[in-house]
Amino acid sequence: MSTENFWVAISAIATIVYTTVTVINLVFVSRQITDSRRFMQAQFINELQREFHQFSKVFEQLEQPEQLKYLDNNHLEIRNAFVECFNFFERIKTLLDTNVINLHLINRVFAYQFLLLVNTPQVQDKILFERGNHFWEIFALHKQLIDFRNSRGLLIPLAKTDLARRNPSFYQANLKHYHQNIKRNSGT
Repeated sequence: MSTENFWVAISAIATIVYTTVTVINLVFVSRQITDSRRFMQAQFINELQREFHQFSKVFEQLEQPEQLKYLDNNHLEIRNAFVECFNFFERIKTLLDTNVINLHLINRVFAYQFLLLVNTPQVQDKILFERGNHFWEIFALHKQLIDFRNSRGLLIPLAKTDLARRNPSFYQANLKHYHQNIKRNSGT
């Protein structure tokens, strides 16, 4: 082998080694990014669950239907707890709309409680239906979760008193306001 061929062979081997090391590094970096993203998502979910935990009294009220008579304006502390819970779910809908979180995750973590809340007749009558069009995101999140769960054959809590069934025209009006608001805010 001539000296020139020797250096060409060494150069080729060095290029192969360099390329292999680069590919291995890219695989490790990709893995680190994936692991980091999963870790950050897990932290985010934990923060959402921690925030959601503050509404445990709301769900205790749902387990005691006789207590739901206190949702009127004469018992603002109880009523405000329910309104704050709805505000939490409005933020969830915004996070879904902006692709920060996905529907599969929300279904797994919050759907049962959300549907239990919005499908409770006393909550519908004393808060959701009474407040007009102020909870557009709640109606949109309800539709999104119902469609998702129906497409997978999953249980719908309190399906007999489903939000969409109890007052269909009001439900559709809120969905319409939601979609108009989304279009207005997106500039389309």
